[in-house]
Amino acid sequence: LVLMDCQMPVMDGFEATRNIRGGTSKVLNPEVPIIAMTANAMMGDRERCIAVGMNDYIAKPVQPSELLERLNNWLGKAQSREAPVAAPAVKPAASEIFCEAELFQRLMDDENLLRRIVLAFNSDTPSHIVELRDAVEAKDYVVARRLAHNIKGSAANISAPALRQAALVLETFIKNENYDQLAEPLLDVEQQMKLLLQAMKDRGYL
Repeated sequence: LVLMDCQMPVMDGFEATRNIRGGTSKVLNPEVPIIAMTANAMMGDRERCIAVGMNDYIAKPVQPSELLERLNNWLGKAQSREAPVAAPAVKPAASEIFCEAELFQRLMDDENLLRRIVLAFNSDTPSHIVELRDAVEAKDYVVARRLAHNIKGSAANISAPALRQAALVLETFIKNENYDQLAEPLLDVEQQMKLLLQAMKDRGYL
């Protein structure tokens, strides 16, 4: 089974899947089950994945219970009767600044791991916000789009829905070449980042 990242550098997951299914790769089994993994989670994404030959689709950040369900389905392994029933996945509102409960659930209640992830996020992402503004002001939209995409993924991984949504809006504006309308969504990304860092400080993680 292959867990296929849809937005890999050099060759994305869609092209990689076409190569596997077309027999042009060195994969021994061209019919191997392929599960798409993407941070987009937008209307039509699942259909696009299936259209190129993937078997299933899972949105990032990945919930352990959802991943287990997909693996059981495609690997044909029924869960043992003694296996614990996974708790329903926490679904934060898109406007939520920091969904600590969802992050804890994905990390299986490992507080030490949560603290390490928060510190890693804080060491990288704030500087990416600064680089993002620099890229927009320099009209380097290729770099700006890449940074917005990376910030979106980092926000999803840290369970920060509001920052993720703000970065998604900015990324979409850049993708659609609405360059004269970037000021407001860029400001929103910066504001959501400030609110997120403050929320983390208030809860004792920074």
